[in-house]
Amino acid sequence: MSSTACQTCVTQLGILSNRLCAGARNARVQLRGCYMRYETDGEVEEEVKNWELVHKECGEIKGYAYDEGTGARNGALWAVEEGIVRSGNGFWEARNEGVRAVAQCERALFGCDCAECVGRAAEVAQDDCGGALSADVYLNGCYLSYATYAYPSGYKNNGSSGRVAALVLGGFASIGLALILLMFFKSCGKKDDY
Repeated sequence: MSSTACQTCVTQLGILSNRLCAGARNARVQLRGCYMRYETDGEVEEEVKNWELVHKECGEIKGYAYDEGTGARNGALWAVEEGIVRSGNGFWEARNEGVRAVAQCERALFGCDCAECVGRAAEVAQDDCGGALSADVYLNGCYLSYATYAYPSGYKNNGSSGRVAALVLGGFASIGLALILLMFFKSCGKKDDY
């Protein structure tokens, strides 16, 4: 993320937190690329190591079924979990066969603790979101997101569009057959007149 994009993101955090969390003593606001958490003095949460689930959103499957153990998604999640340990800054982005995954840890959560939190978020995404094309998982300590931007080789159509095509083709064939029978009976009626 460029410094200009980062500055824009952080500016939006302030605007959104004022609009959505006005009067709140504690708040968290997560945007794609930046995160803010504030707490009132004396109410600072103790750092929790159980990586409690705060919020999760699973995308739709949209007529596609994942084969082979959701390999492309799992590869991207594994890469982001491994990369966040090496990053040293609590943020990592990875791509694998058409799937983009992003993870970010909050505060001073780095290294193995950060990777442990991201690993837990990946488990939630895999277990709760199944073959969804996208998911956002917010845990107490980190955030994980993945999205499919191109259907990888592991995706295949579940046949719903094939059924639609068969129904349309069958409909046209029925109409054609009805027209042929109608013309046949009409011609039979004309032969009797002579």
